[in-house]
Amino acid sequence: MLRLNSTNGVWARMPHLRSPLAAPRRGLSQALTDRTYPHLYWYPHPRYLPPLTTTDSGTDASASRLTPALSFLSPADLQTTAAVPDELTTIGWVPNVPTTALEPPHTTIDSAALLAPTNFIANGTFFDWLHATLKAGAHDADPMFVAQAKTAPAGENWVHIADERHLPPYGRIPRPEDIVGSVKVIDGRIVPGSYERMFSHRPVTVKGLFQLSAGFQDYIIRELKKEAARRGQSS
Repeated sequence: MLRLNSTNGVWARMPHLRSPLAAPRRGLSQALTDRTYPHLYWYPHPRYLPPLTTTDSGTDASASRLTPALSFLSPADLQTTAAVPDELTTIGWVPNVPTTALEPPHTTIDSAALLAPTNFIANGTFFDWLHATLKAGAHDADPMFVAQAKTAPAGENWVHIADERHLPPYGRIPRPEDIVGSVKVIDGRIVPGSYERMFSHRPVTVKGLFQLSAGFQDYIIRELKKEAARRGQSS
């Protein structure tokens, strides 16, 4: 597993994810929707925890703080008995969230009050998959981005996929932490397979969790659902 250094945005090698944990205990919400980010779900009791996280903080209903997992897939999307994301469909974890914010009667949560670069652990397995998926489909996944590429100057150019949590003024280049990746464009046409990951991109900044355009977000969620089905998340 890889972990993102919140100071410099560099991926560092980490031990493998811990083994699956017990199914969520009764009395706690299985998943909460996010009031800030559509299609984002918080799972109070994940099957997998990052290293250095105590088991109790992930599974004990009596614990005062938990380490919920984030995913773009709902329990219905996962189609499992436990209905919690696995090591691929987990975006990352948010340590030390008060249990009271995750327990009934709450069904939603405000990530704007909880997410910060210093309290988010990125799941390298998910982000490796994310960029591989963009590499496979960035040339035609988002019609708006394809139209934008057609306006590039004649010849060979590189066009950035900007993180929409903090878009720059018109005509300006996003900050390195807000560039998801780039594609090669030749005479207005995106070259298939040319997508290159921007390693300075940070999944979480003071502006919040990364946000793809609507076209790319729909594409990623659609492919993630297919991947979850292929991986047999039915046990």
